[in-house]
Amino acid sequence: MSKIKIMKKFNFIIQSKGGAGKSFFTYLLGIKHEQNKETLFIDVDGSTSTSTNQLKFLEDQKRIGVIDLLDSQDRIARDRLFGSIEEIAELSYSNYILDFGAPESEQLPALFSRDVNQQELKGFAEFLNSEFIFHVIIAGGTAYGACMQYLTDIVRVVGEEFKIVVWMNENTLLNYPKQVEQILEAANALGLDVERFGDVLSGSVFDTKLSTIIQQGLGKAGIMKSGYMIQTQMKKLTAEIII
Repeated sequence: MSKIKIMKKFNFIIQSKGGAGKSFFTYLLGIKHEQNKETLFIDVDGSTSTSTNQLKFLEDQKRIGVIDLLDSQDRIARDRLFGSIEEIAELSYSNYILDFGAPESEQLPALFSRDVNQQELKGFAEFLNSEFIFHVIIAGGTAYGACMQYLTDIVRVVGEEFKIVVWMNENTLLNYPKQVEQILEAANALGLDVERFGDVLSGSVFDTKLSTIIQQGLGKAGIMKSGYMIQTQMKKLTAEIII
């Protein structure tokens, strides 16, 4: 009797606007899944390799990898995208989290409208017995307009065939209730799920300590040494994210 293949899940963390909170979001996922041996993290940021640095605590488990999708002209090549995903899909993990850099994220709408349409991408996902989910980070303030335009572009090219989740970076939207209202209205009109993360007061003691922990690439062991408040807040931040 042949084994039933378990469906794999590919989570694409994307946003073309730099500084929107993708790396912070991925770090929180790293902490949440630190003991989950079924989850592999992939750094798809050829310019800064932020996730590789921030998720150092996963290196010993060999659960952080890197793929380079850009060709000699700094463009994402269809063959590289398909080939890389197909290669890592052969690994034993069931859950994949891919943190795309801003340059790579920016090129996805053009790639999916020029080189591969969403029906072909859907066929590829089915071939791999996998589910592709696009997680779009939305920041507030001056980043809001660019973030929302990117969301519109992603919905246009993959929204018919794939699940798209909107993640509001609460830290950046704290003083912009109107933007929060507009995000919820837009997501509702498009039929998209909306989630929240990153409820951290900018400039607070916790924010400063957390930034240091992230920059040092510390996992739960480092957090446990950072005091009760850090432990408590990190539990709250990671509990809010369900991926």
